Amino acid sequence: MLRAYGNNTVIEMTDRYYETIATGYDQLHKAEQQRKVEFVLSLIELKKYKTVLDVGSGTGLSRLMGNTVGLDSSFEMLAKGNGVRVCAYAEKLPFKSNSFDLVTSFTAIQNFTNVIKALKEIKRVCKKTCVMSILKKSEKLPDLKKKIQSQFVGEFYDQGVDIVFISLARRS
Repeated sequence: MLRAYGNNTVIEMTDRYYETIATGYDQLHKAEQQRKVEFVLSLIELKKYKTVLDVGSGTGLSRLMGNTVGLDSSFEMLAKGNGVRVCAYAEKLPFKSNSFDLVTSFTAIQNFTNVIKALKEIKRVCKKTCVMSILKKSEKLPDLKKKIQSQFVGEFYDQGVDIVFISLARRS
């Protein structure tokens, strides 16, 4: 099922990029994304999370985590996946506060237009745990880590290709 919310009439440059690579995305990145999900699953106990949101889900590789709602701003990426998918921006999540036990965002944060606004939205909809990964090779890494720490309390882990942040608490 594919659901689209909002009237996101402005398509950012990043969205256009992902629209053009949607067809081959899984072939290029599936193994890498699966390793990230498996790494996270080695650190958290998934069965205690009934509701899961993946922000920047792309084609939905995070569905390895079970019953996950995938959210992405690229309609073409979402169209390649399955399950419940929502086309929207991370900066304006179309969900009620405290809607999800677990919110993930795998290698998407560096693409958000307004990182602080997106982090505040993630914090708003997250009840329990938040997991985010950032590409280690991103020149934005130091700034992104500071912005994450401004909104969440948690730990950073070196996953290899990414730095993974796991938060069990939110900053007020």
